[in-house]
Order: sequence, then structure tokens, then C-alpha cells
Amino acid sequence: MHIGLVIYGALADQSGGYRYDRHLVDALRAGGDTVEILSRPWRGYARHLSDSVSPAWAARLRAFRGEVLLEDELNHPSLLRAGRLVPAGVRRIGIVHHLRASEARAAWHNLGYAAVE
Repeated sequence: MHIGLVIYGALADQSGGYRYDRHLVDALRAGGDTVEILSRPWRGYARHLSDSVSPAWAARLRAFRGEVLLEDELNHPSLLRAGRLVPAGVRRIGIVHHLRASEARAAWHNLGYAAVE
């Protein structure tokens, strides 16, 4: 199976989420699957939101020809329009380690994050 994984940065980055993603990719590849990494650079939240209207990012998502697209939840702002861009028939699965809207901050602020997530 051809599987895509959307992440920020690189799998070599050091954090629990990246460690999980590395193990997941290793296990999928060991099972005979092809895993394509679709990466965006780490930037601020507003810049990540701008990915959702980036012609280059839209073209990359439209060009994906796998069966499954795994989406690390941290990438939710860059994937705001993914439902319109990813080819029909590609199953999209979110990998949720942590919801940004669950962090301690003013409730009105988290409403915005929750709407995007």
C-alpha cells in the first residue's frame, strides 16, 4: 500500500510525536508498505494556516496518489482545505497526540483553535 504521512519538519526531529511517527513509518515499511513523507517547514500558526491557500501545497496534495494519507494532528492548520484537495478515494486518517484547543489559555482563544482542528 502507498501511504502518505504529513508532518512538519523531519522525522529525525526529537520529540515524543516524532519518535512515534518514526516507529509507525518503520513498522509500515517493514510490512511492505511504501511511505511518502509530505513535509512542511515549522513556522508560526498563522503561517501554517497560510499553507491551506498555498498553490504549491495544494498541488502537492492533489498530486498524492496513495491509498491513505496519515495526518499528524499538529499539521491541522496546513490541512484546513485538504478535504477539497486530496484526490477522491484517498482515505485520510488523523494521528492525534494532543489537541491544541485543549491547552490552558483563554477560552475564547481556544475556540478559534477548536474551529480549525
